[in-house]
Amino acid sequence: MYYGIPDQTDKEIGNDVVRVTAKTGELAGQAASGVWDVGAGLITADKQQAKSGFDDLGDAVTTTVKGAG
Repeated sequence: MYYGIPDQTDKEIGNDVVRVTAKTGELAGQAASGVWDVGAGLITADKQQAKSGFDDLGDAVTTTVKGAG
């Protein structure tokens, strides 16, 4: 089947979709973990947990920006 992308087969397109979906899930998980750690750290006054959460969020944003650019 032709999708308007020269020299790309159905299998290659499928592989790309799987790769992008996996990366999206990884980023969503990292962001969710960051939000949880920030919230829990603030509620329990655990500065290290809050910092870890902010670090996770920063990493997720950086990866997203690099992927979009």
